[in-house]
Amino acid sequence: MKLRRSLFAGALALATLTAAVTVPAQAAPSPDPAVSQLIEQAEEEGPQRVIVRLATVAAQQPVLDNLEDSNAESDVNYQYKLFPLLALDADEQALRELDADPRVISIQEDKEEHATLGNSIPWINADQAQGFGFSGDGQAVAILDTGIDRDHPFFAGRLVSEACYSSVEDSDEQTSLCPNGAASQLGAGAADAETAACTGTLCDHGTHVAGIAAGNGTGVTGAPGNGVAAAADIIAIQVFHRNDVADRCAPAAAPCVTAYQSDQVRGLERVLALNATIDIAAANISIGGSVQNMTACDTDVRKDPIDDLLGVGIATVIAAGNSGFTTGVAAPGCISTAVTVGGTQDNSDALYLNGNRGSLLDLMAPGQNIQSSIPDDTFGNMTGTSMAAPHVAGAFAVLRAAYPNATHATLLGYLRDTGVDVSYTSGTSTVTTPRIDMLAALRAGNADPSITVDSPSVTVNEGSTATMTGSFADADSTTLTLGASVGTITTTGPGRWKWTYDTSDGPTQSRTVSVTVSDDLGEGAGRDFSLVVNNVAPSAGIAPGQATSVTEGGLFSVRATFSDPGWADTYTALIDWGDGSSGPAPATVTTQGPPADLGEVTGSHRYADNGTYTVKVTVTDDDGGSTSASFAVQVSNVAPATTIDPGQVKTINEGTVLTAKASFVDPGWADTYTALLTWGTGETSPVTPLITQDGPPVDRGEVTGSHAYGDNGSFGVGVKVTDDDGGTSTGSFTVVVNNVAPTATIDETGAVNVNGVPTFIAHQGQPVTFAGRSTDPGSDDLTLSWSWGDGPPVPDVVTPYLVNPPGTDPAVSPSLQPRDVTDTKSHTFGGACSYEVGFGATDDDAGASSDTAKVVITGNAHLTRIAPLWHLQTRPGPRLPLVDLPVATVNCYLQVAQHMSRVLSEVTDVSTMAKAHALLGLTLLNPKRELDRQILTAWLNFADGSFDLSTAVDTNLDLKKDSTFGAVMANAETIRLNPASTNAQLRSQVLLLEKLNLLGS
Repeated sequence: MKLRRSLFAGALALATLTAAVTVPAQAAPSPDPAVSQLIEQAEEEGPQRVIVRLATVAAQQPVLDNLEDSNAESDVNYQYKLFPLLALDADEQALRELDADPRVISIQEDKEEHATLGNSIPWINADQAQGFGFSGDGQAVAILDTGIDRDHPFFAGRLVSEACYSSVEDSDEQTSLCPNGAASQLGAGAADAETAACTGTLCDHGTHVAGIAAGNGTGVTGAPGNGVAAAADIIAIQVFHRNDVADRCAPAAAPCVTAYQSDQVRGLERVLALNATIDIAAANISIGGSVQNMTACDTDVRKDPIDDLLGVGIATVIAAGNSGFTTGVAAPGCISTAVTVGGTQDNSDALYLNGNRGSLLDLMAPGQNIQSSIPDDTFGNMTGTSMAAPHVAGAFAVLRAAYPNATHATLLGYLRDTGVDVSYTSGTSTVTTPRIDMLAALRAGNADPSITVDSPSVTVNEGSTATMTGSFADADSTTLTLGASVGTITTTGPGRWKWTYDTSDGPTQSRTVSVTVSDDLGEGAGRDFSLVVNNVAPSAGIAPGQATSVTEGGLFSVRATFSDPGWADTYTALIDWGDGSSGPAPATVTTQGPPADLGEVTGSHRYADNGTYTVKVTVTDDDGGSTSASFAVQVSNVAPATTIDPGQVKTINEGTVLTAKASFVDPGWADTYTALLTWGTGETSPVTPLITQDGPPVDRGEVTGSHAYGDNGSFGVGVKVTDDDGGTSTGSFTVVVNNVAPTATIDETGAVNVNGVPTFIAHQGQPVTFAGRSTDPGSDDLTLSWSWGDGPPVPDVVTPYLVNPPGTDPAVSPSLQPRDVTDTKSHTFGGACSYEVGFGATDDDAGASSDTAKVVITGNAHLTRIAPLWHLQTRPGPRLPLVDLPVATVNCYLQVAQHMSRVLSEVTDVSTMAKAHALLGLTLLNPKRELDRQILTAWLNFADGSFDLSTAVDTNLDLKKDSTFGAVMANAETIRLNPASTNAQLRSQVLLLEKLNLLGS
């Protein structure tokens, strides 16, 4: 016999061998098919890894001794200290010996099991539980898995113990994952998942599982949040080894990690041992086989360790597996005393379809796409019931911390009874498994607090403090939190509270007030009472120093103040000005309460008329409360202001009408107006003003009036405007009235138009009557005068015409009496000649005008003279009395001839006797010259009196008078002046005039 044991001293082994003197008979075939199969495998393959379950721990050594005494070949892989189990490599004979030993309860293959495959904390309300402070403080969770990233910030400061159980069967195909390379290791670093053997992602699983159960993301960059028990400690136990060949990894690719059941049991044993010094709430095993178990597998060698842990209050939480079984779970989840967990999706209660399920499930938790910690201080997603199980393991830590004295069954009941039912088809039946709700489970063992109020209602005025009192209690004696929907609630002693609320706006703050009490799990109670807040109207007053008088139209300002204890109110104001007008005004809060709002109301107004008015200011809050304050204001009248028009005409002529124009402004636009104009002559004119702008803000008007001035002078014109309250104002200006000279016009009736000049024609010795007219717009005395032109250069006749005889007109005539006087006079001129008669008019202000008239006086001769005779009369030298005309007479005749003719001296100069004498000489070769000679001769005969213009003459020697002298002369001069006249035409006129000058009429 060959016996290899690693746990017993050589002396003990030797003593045992010495005592073995007999060899037991060949055992009968085992009735257990699984054992029979193991024996067959051992016959074919050699020793098999098994776990032997014994009745007691004490039976371990006798059983080993029996094997040593036999010819069987066995190796002791591990002799458990706390569990009645032995982990052996046993050949066919050793298996038979063990199967026959009455101290052996069962023999099971020590199978290699794979890790089944994180984070839905909000979905199970674990975040709310943490929000209430329940995060597993003081408890630990053991993670039996692929080790842990020891320095991952997700676990900072909470990794309290480490162990490694990583036995290998064939060192050529398997590798221990213990950092020391041995089959086991205890102490810091023992469960390190970042060793060289943990290549790639082989050992990520345990770090991920631990993060779901107890990760804490506070202050960790990239963390997805917290795990379920974010304050719990972590015990990391590595129970996996590495397989480097495909056969051991199938169907996965090599390398892979698997865990012998014996190493799992050693991990559970380690948890039981640590419980003496660490409060452990749960052990998590996210491991499972590939066989579907539809009923409990309580023969599994892991049953007793799980029960032993259960006996000290430690829950063993196991993943259901990921084979998609609908009616069963993988081992060891089929153990009845384990807490077996199935998976749902990460953010719904839909099933994780690859997760095993059925009646053997105890609970469900999220297991799909869960983000949690992975080695190298980072985070990643994984899916599987492996992710669901640590949700539950963490839940036990949270519940155990909350209810340290509760039994395992009680805590499991909290999770089951409060979970969200997930129903699904399992075989032909519908199975319902609760998905954990962390907050509800916590609350399951909690007693609700209570609260009362001392009165059903409280009534206050706005601006005052409302109070209410009451009591509260809690059977759990946990820390309680009081709250109120409004206001402040405080404790006033054991079990008593007081509520206060500073009101600011009634009745809008009237309401139902809720007071609540809640415990550390957010559970609580509430009571209501009524709060009635009455509105308080604002108080108003007139501000100190308020003016009480103003002039009409002036800007009158009002300032009132108000206060209101309801400092949350808003305000409106109305000012009644007492004159029939009112309007809103700004109500401005100058000091915001508490304890009260202080404000002011301001407004301004213009009064249209004088009088006494009562101003009333009303302030109203937004709840309809109002108050008023009033005072009297005295409005005084303002006289209109009068202004002479800038364009006023200030200079006129006597006898014309002056239009005076002024404007006025009156701020009292409710007034009516009268106006009076004074003209400076003692005369006045009342007028009605024209209102051009009917205020507000002011009345504007115009005053116009007209007056005719009868005499020149300077006159002060005044405009006086009076309003209906007796207020007056004046404006004035000086008008200068200029004298207008009288007209002087000679009546030309009877005058003959001679070459465009009206001419009076008469014979010498014949009186000529003249009429002169004078007009004057002024009321002036006139003096009319005539100068006949045949005497000294002074008036020959002067005639006064008084306005109001017999007295003379004063310097400034008070009357309007325009003048129109005609003065008729006759005069006989002394000799035949050309005269200019002058007519003059002078008023009493020295204004003067004159007019003249042309007078031609002809002689009284009866016989004409021919040209030679007039040639003699114009000669120079001594004159022959009785034969020659005086030189003066001849010059007068030449003047007459020049006046009557268009040729003389316009064309031919005869302005002197010498020039006339030269023309009258005989000229036969020049028709124009000869015609001019005959024209001068004819006009001298006219001046002498032998022809009148109307004298009838015979032009063709038929002894019939067929024309007049005037017509003949006009025709002859026309032909003479026409440049186109021929010599024949000129000579014809010469002959005609020679005949007339020779023969006369």
